[in-house]
Amino acid sequence: MKIIDNNLNIEETSYDYAIPANSNYVFFDIETTGLARRSSIIYLAGFLYRAPEGLRSHQLLIESLEEEKELIQKTLEFLNGFDHVITFNGDTFDIPMLKERLKFHGIHPVFNFTQFDIYKKIRPYKKILGLESMKQKSIESFLHIDREDKMSGGELINVFFFFLKMHDEESFNLLIQHNFDDICGMPALLEILKYTEIFNLTPSVISSSITDSSLELDIRLPYNLPVPVNFSHDEITISIADTSLHLDIKAVTDTLYHYFANYKDYYYLPAEDTAIHRSVAEFVDSSAKVKAKASNCYVKKYGTFLPEYTEKIFSPEFRFELHDRNMYFEMKDEIFANLENASIYAKAILNHIRPN
Repeated sequence: MKIIDNNLNIEETSYDYAIPANSNYVFFDIETTGLARRSSIIYLAGFLYRAPEGLRSHQLLIESLEEEKELIQKTLEFLNGFDHVITFNGDTFDIPMLKERLKFHGIHPVFNFTQFDIYKKIRPYKKILGLESMKQKSIESFLHIDREDKMSGGELINVFFFFLKMHDEESFNLLIQHNFDDICGMPALLEILKYTEIFNLTPSVISSSITDSSLELDIRLPYNLPVPVNFSHDEITISIADTSLHLDIKAVTDTLYHYFANYKDYYYLPAEDTAIHRSVAEFVDSSAKVKAKASNCYVKKYGTFLPEYTEKIFSPEFRFELHDRNMYFEMKDEIFANLENASIYAKAILNHIRPN
């Protein structure tokens, strides 16, 4: 078995937005001869971790099929020396494959670490970020991360079997380089989680402006984002660049209805198409009023409104019809002159956009 260790000249940064500060973690990736856990083997395991001298890579490559058992034993032992194991699609592939291969060799593994899967964290945001695919190379491309290796894991299978026969330097370098780029690319991949973290922030709006057709809010982010992103969702357009987040929420100008909850306490005035409370209705001639129903227990208003969707924020709330799940409130300068109100609304908008 070949063991390759390297001290890396990679600037280490804080990943507090992704993993606990000062935690003991390792980035982990495996290469296999296929996807089937019972019939494929693990031929290469790679690790990237923080050592006293800085970031360090550690790779294990088998030189015969019989060495797989030794490789996976060493892999389990190495991983259990860390609190957190960070992978890309490891919850679905790397860790289950490792478990199955250990069992195949009669080893019943105990894992003493927690798993952090970058792929699983990013996947719900694929559309928002405009990612072409969820492959690691696609995300590296989005983040403008360059990698030396240009081959896929599938293409390397034949390279590995050729290496088993020839033990040649070219095949060795291709195998090691691919895995090396995977593990060394993972810290940079964590940068993409800054975009997902936006939807968990309590935003602080620094400015607001109202036009005839929209509300615009500017938010300062607590960190710098590596790539500008623009996308639309329902009536909302979001622009993200550097440390700035800009929200543009389209308003609607129309006649909307505010429905009263307890319609039995109200009367409907057909001539005026409005409802009034019974305490007022007693002064109205009986011929001009009828007992209200849920469907007509409303007051209507023509104006310009902003969406608040299913989360009631400002009162009174308006709807297009009784059973409309989405709510609206009247857009007024005095509401958003108060930046605290603007921040509350911005949080509700981000909650609405956030993927489930």
